[in-house]
Order: sequence, then structure tokens, then C-alpha cells
Amino acid sequence: PNRYKQKKYWQKVHSVVCGSVSSLCGHSMSFIRNRVNGAWTFRGADFLAQAVPDEETIKYDSSIESDVVESYVARASGFLAELPGNKKCIVLMNTPSSSTSAGTVAAVAEALNLPLVAPQLDGLRTFDGSHLDVDSARRWSALFVDELAPHIRRCLG
Repeated sequence: PNRYKQKKYWQKVHSVVCGSVSSLCGHSMSFIRNRVNGAWTFRGADFLAQAVPDEETIKYDSSIESDVVESYVARASGFLAELPGNKKCIVLMNTPSSSTSAGTVAAVAEALNLPLVAPQLDGLRTFDGSHLDVDSARRWSALFVDELAPHIRRCLG
């Protein structure tokens, strides 16, 4: 958790510095997520909207990469052990990208004995191969919230 606190701190610094004095940050594009509504802000370079090529359409892969599962489970176990609070309220989720391995994610959740909320929708697209475009994010998030709700009720109830 300390690593994540440090990352959170430096993201704030990066946002303030690169947002107000972009010349300090070069001309590479940076992505900063709005904490209020989750929308992305692009800084440092011009972002030209363009059609997303087919290779950036989400394709779910049901194969399981056992070496990846082993690595993720080892790291996640240490991370989860450090978290405060009720461990029964932890839910694993996966946001789809153009390289989503649904089988690997499901295997990690099973190995960690955690519920998994990872809706799979047809026609999702990314704007950069990793981040969902606005329409896809809205559709996926609505289904995610619906599927997460029973876990939240169980945790709170």
C-alpha cells in the first residue's frame, strides 16, 4: 500500500506541474483521470480524435497463462495481506482492454478465492489499445455497477 500512496502523491504533483507548466514535461502525451467523473484529460501533446482500428476492439481470450497467474497471485497475496478492513469485502475486477485475457483473470480470482466482476460485452473499443473509449466505458461501467451491487450489499449487510 505504501507504493500506491506514493504513486497517488506523484500523480497529483504531475497533474499540477504538467497542467500549469507543460514545457517542464516535454511534448509526450500524458493521461490524467478526473477524480470526480473518471473522464480522461490529455496533456503534453495534441490528441487527434480518430477512428479506432479493428485491432483496438476488445477480444476476450479464454486461455490461461499459468506463469502470469502464478506471478499475479504471489503479488496479490502480499498486497491483500497488508490491506486493512474486512477481507470478505474484497472483489477482484478487470477492466477490458485490447489484450484482455479473461481466462487468466478468472484463474487469478479463483486462486485468490475472490469473487470476480468482469463483464464481457461485445463491441467495446479502446481509443489507444488500453483505455475504453467514452461510449464503451459508459456501457461497460453500467453493467459493472449492476454486477458489483450484490457484492456491495453482501459486504454492507
